[in-house]
Amino acid sequence: MKRSITLILVAFSLLIGAWAVHVQAQTVQTAGSASLQLLLPVSKQAIGTEPHLILKHTSTYKTYPNEEEFLRIGQELSRTFGMPEQTVFTREQDHLLYKSEAALQNHVQFTLTWIGYADGTTTFMMTAQTEDGAASEASEQSMVQLQQQLSGKLQELGLAPHWNVILQGTLSDTFADTEQDQLSVYRWLSEQLQLKEVGRYQDKGSTSISYYSQLLPAEPQIKNTQLGQMNVQIAIHRNSVTKERRITIGTPAISVEY
Repeated sequence: MKRSITLILVAFSLLIGAWAVHVQAQTVQTAGSASLQLLLPVSKQAIGTEPHLILKHTSTYKTYPNEEEFLRIGQELSRTFGMPEQTVFTREQDHLLYKSEAALQNHVQFTLTWIGYADGTTTFMMTAQTEDGAASEASEQSMVQLQQQLSGKLQELGLAPHWNVILQGTLSDTFADTEQDQLSVYRWLSEQLQLKEVGRYQDKGSTSISYYSQLLPAEPQIKNTQLGQMNVQIAIHRNSVTKERRITIGTPAISVEY
């Protein structure tokens, strides 16, 4: 009788453990896609055209003992993420570089990058983006689905997805007529995303403001910056030649030229 009770308790504990792991995985995956799905409809009101969309994941990965193993792990990553396997890597000045690129459906470009340093440590990066001038609702939906698929595969490797989401395009005519209109887009986005300003940078051609929003996940690596906790950055840049204003929205920060 005692043995039966013990077996039942063990089975119950295993079931609870499996359920907890499943819930944790679903939570990470949901947080990873929440930013994109929240920002897409809002950004379309601020951007006059279909936004250029960029997704980036960056993390450390397993160490490598030699160049042969570095290449093998790179090829293993290619297979895991359905990318073309490369037979060679590049020796840069202070690191090894393995890269695989592919054009996916609906004008989406995908790049897998695996970097090895002299001490054996590594960085693993994935970047997906819509082609310049070819963004559409179909490509945006492809990006949403791709992000969810990639998040699942990252978790299978034991990696927590850390997504940098960036949307970029010409400022909508609604906000682009005057400098005052330009400033109003910050106020409008602040209302839509419940943003709290934590810092700003301004020069002759650009204004960049950093925010925190409870609606978006907070990435641990930027919680303790000099600005304080932040998870959204919005920048507007005015081209000195064409006078065109371009807006860039990034979470948790902007990591491209704006």
